[in-house]
Order: sequence, then structure tokens, then C-alpha cells
Amino acid sequence: MNAKALDQFLVFDMEDRFNASYCNGEAEVREIIDQFDCPEHLQVLRITMDYPVRDVTSDFISADIDDAPIGPSPDSLRRWHEGRVL
Repeated sequence: MNAKALDQFLVFDMEDRFNASYCNGEAEVREIIDQFDCPEHLQVLRITMDYPVRDVTSDFISADIDDAPIGPSPDSLRRWHEGRVL
């Protein structure tokens, strides 16, 4: 069995992580990313059976965005942390 066929992806906005898209291939991931005007807050995770989940955002979204802040905002991190603790 080809391991590439088992890869699935989760695409979500770091500012709104409850509205995520589950994709069955790289083409679907690119379609979802194309729907966003500013994809710098998006995160893409690769899910493969029997392997740890991997952040592959840099494979899909260019890091050449000059005016974007680095990393999520402090409020976003706080909301994420509170969601994980509860």
C-alpha cells in the first residue's frame, strides 16, 4: 500500500480553529487555501496512519509575506491554551 495515499490533511485558521477543513489530498488543500485572501494565518497538518501529525504549512503557504506578524497573536495563543486546558 502506498503511504502517500493514506495522507490526509487538516487546514485551519489559527484565529478561528473551530472552522477546519479536512482534506483527502494535496489538491484539496490547495483549493481550500486559494479560497482565502490572506492565508498567512492558516496552518496545514498532515495526518498519516501510524505516524505523528506533522505541520506542513510551509509546503503549501509561502513564507515570503513581509508585512505579516510572526506567529499567532497573544490573544490567539491564550484562547488556544484555554481551549486545550478545558
